[in-house]
Amino acid sequence: MFVNTIFRRFLFIIVFLVISLYIAYITFYPLYISSDININFPSGSFNIYPDHSSLWEKIKILYLIFFVISDLIYSNLIYQKLFTKINKKITKLQKIQMQDLHLTIMNNSTDTPLIIPKEGLYQNILITGTIRYRKNKLSNVSFYKTINRF
Repeated sequence: MFVNTIFRRFLFIIVFLVISLYIAYITFYPLYISSDININFPSGSFNIYPDHSSLWEKIKILYLIFFVISDLIYSNLIYQKLFTKINKKITKLQKIQMQDLHLTIMNNSTDTPLIIPKEGLYQNILITGTIRYRKNKLSNVSFYKTINRF
């Protein structure tokens, strides 16, 4: 399986490289074989080939090397976007939210939800109120039983 994916990636990279080199060959062939390269400046034109022919040859070779390297990088990026499966890691919070039974309590000041999972609904919790009305008490009825009544 692993060798198969490496072979498919290698085949895709080679095909992509051949196609892009062919397109570059068609596009830049007249420039590559020309012996008269004029660069126009406001003060006049400058012919690069007779004066600096070795420099022009080195520039063409460097262009080909960088073109192949960048083409390899682009083909790898395209292969990853097209053919790899996205493996999303599910966090513990998302696992709790995917359960069929849970209680979500939202805090408006921080926008972070407090999620009580299914196991937590079977527990008794302390409900606090104000001191003035003395409504602090321990709830003897679980949330699960209360939710099922509705």
